Amino acid sequence: MRLAVPATLLVLAVAVAACGGGGAAPATAAPAATSAGGGQPVTAQPETPTEAPAGSADPSGGGSGGSGGSGGSAAGACDLITADEVGAVLGASGVTAEATAGEPSYCSYAAAGAAVAATSFATQNAEMMYGAFAGEEGAVQVPGLGDKAVFSPSTGTLFLLKGGKVMGISLAGTDLDQAARIELMRKLGTFAADRI
Repeated sequence: MRLAVPATLLVLAVAVAACGGGGAAPATAAPAATSAGGGQPVTAQPETPTEAPAGSADPSGGGSGGSGGSGGSAAGACDLITADEVGAVLGASGVTAEATAGEPSYCSYAAAGAAVAATSFATQNAEMMYGAFAGEEGAVQVPGLGDKAVFSPSTGTLFLLKGGKVMGISLAGTDLDQAARIELMRKLGTFAADRI
């Protein structure tokens, strides 16, 4: 199954809006680009990176994290899973992270100019959003991750709920079967679960 990263991010943004989330998704959509070899649309990266909140981790993966695992709302998606961690789990070198602040916050990860993964993190209406994906037909429970976690087959995203916050983790177009994709996302989710 091939996955367009922006579609996953859009799903979480729509869920936040539908659930009465405080913030809105960015007002303008980034132009679409095509990932290397996959022909799948990916979000084009802005010329200059979005600045991370004061005291938060460097989105490139070099920072130590500003929330210190306390669950503070200042953490963004890039603070919870670093570019280095994505690279290690996926076996990719030179992974970079691009943060988009807001509620929810987003992080797009790329290697060699192609999208490899994306995450989203919401602090509002998390239980309601999680329930929407957990209740869909074919949803796969992923035990031992946060308070609870589920893989949504319709979005190709693993949703992790912990402490009233929800994180979405997706992989860009891979040829892996569903079980292998879930396992990679679960490994990435363990980093986030420790920091939420």
